[in-house]
Amino acid sequence: MNRSAKIIAVVAIVIIVVLAATFIQELKTRNTMDELRLKLGEDTQSARDRTKQICADNFDRALQVLFKAAVDENATRQKNAIEIIGLHESDLKGNERDTAIKILTARLDDRDPGVRVKAAFALATKFKHAPAADKLEKMVEADSSMEVKQAALECLGHIGGEKEVTFLAARMKDSDKDFVKIGAARALGFTGRADALTKLLALLPEKLGLALQTEQLYAIAALAQDLKDSDHKKNVIEVLDKYASGDGLMMLLAQAEDQSGKIGSTKQQFYAALVKAYHDWGEGKHAADFLFDKLKASTLAEHKEYQDAINAYVVTLRTTGNITSGRHISVVTKISQEDTSLLLYICGKLLELFNADTKDFAADALNQITNLNLGDNLVEWQNHYRKWTDGTEKFKVDPLSISDMPEK
Repeated sequence: MNRSAKIIAVVAIVIIVVLAATFIQELKTRNTMDELRLKLGEDTQSARDRTKQICADNFDRALQVLFKAAVDENATRQKNAIEIIGLHESDLKGNERDTAIKILTARLDDRDPGVRVKAAFALATKFKHAPAADKLEKMVEADSSMEVKQAALECLGHIGGEKEVTFLAARMKDSDKDFVKIGAARALGFTGRADALTKLLALLPEKLGLALQTEQLYAIAALAQDLKDSDHKKNVIEVLDKYASGDGLMMLLAQAEDQSGKIGSTKQQFYAALVKAYHDWGEGKHAADFLFDKLKASTLAEHKEYQDAINAYVVTLRTTGNITSGRHISVVTKISQEDTSLLLYICGKLLELFNADTKDFAADALNQITNLNLGDNLVEWQNHYRKWTDGTEKFKVDPLSISDMPEK
């Protein structure tokens, strides 16, 4: 065989091998897509995990399977496909994205409530598709399923425009269905908007029931994370202080008991919501008293929840450098008897307050914490503080109570 013939033979063999490999790979891919179609119709976690893995490995080929499954007659196949389409929102380009939105929007009218819920969440939370809001509002008003109504409310909160805030606030105030009011309050907390916070604060004092006010407080706490530096902070603290004061809580709980005859776990949820809203803002005249009253009165199961809230409150105080009153100092001392670094931090902040206006307060607080009774001798306090921080003198403190501490 001459050289040319050998080259031709080798090339032919290579082509055959490549074609064979391509054929085998295509056969494997088709088998995998058949498996995907099958697994999409199964309502088990293992099947859902497998479908997600298949789509992650070969999304381009899987997409058409998902589009077809999303309009299938089988509700399980539809829901699984819609969820995966949402998970891959960022992978969709141009016409693919348009097609996905068109399919999902059509599923808002599906006969199966679960499909409608999945489509709503995909459009609102994954695609951030604001035009879906009009349909979602109609679902809140007219859908036959309570589950769908609740999902539509939450999705409106995730879309979170000015129009959606207005709609949700109106439903929170005027709906004749408690679950709609509660769902609207919860949804406002997802918006991250200052006007949502304003509407929540305006409606909070109204007699709307303990369950709704609990959700309002949770929503305020959620918004606090986004709006911590907003102009609304003073209004938030004033409202929280009203509810944290003994009289404010007693009036609210009495009202709730009159309405329902029993409050039970809702009362504890209200406490937890108030604690969360409080520590997210890290201020308030009644915060320390309220937090510790709840901690002392809590059951073992509730104790950690309140302890976590107090810890978060203290972190906020430390971060902002706002430990400047007897109540604040008492808070951090009570929960950190063994935390020398935290108490040293407090002493350092107090030394910074040795000026004409706050000198007496700072000296009294240092005397209470350390039992050294050095009066207002700043030089002596600074000498001790230097020794405590460099380890040449042991730093010791005694337990304190709120009543022991001076007020600024």
